[in-house]
Amino acid sequence: MTAAPYDFRARFAESHDLSLLLARARLLYQQILRAGELPADRELARSPAYREFLMLGLRIRAALSAEAFRRMVDGFAGNPDEPRAKTRRHLDHLWAGLADQWSSV
Repeated sequence: MTAAPYDFRARFAESHDLSLLLARARLLYQQILRAGELPADRELARSPAYREFLMLGLRIRAALSAEAFRRMVDGFAGNPDEPRAKTRRHLDHLWAGLADQWSSV
């Protein structure tokens, strides 16, 4: 029995889709921030931008292993002026628990 051929088109489509999801998540993250800080949880809960951001986080996490998701979060700051530690702290709050989801993936 021979192995199925590797589907380069499918892998490219997946990575392209992931790139688009990350780009959209970065835009939404900037929309969610107010003067460089996150709004209160009550305000986040009512925010359409946060709801979409959370759904993107779920989709991104479903596509990545827990370790790859953590690395993506570490490198999420796309702007060199954005402090990584602050962005990481924000994402730890906004996407709390997502890295631990589907831990067998």
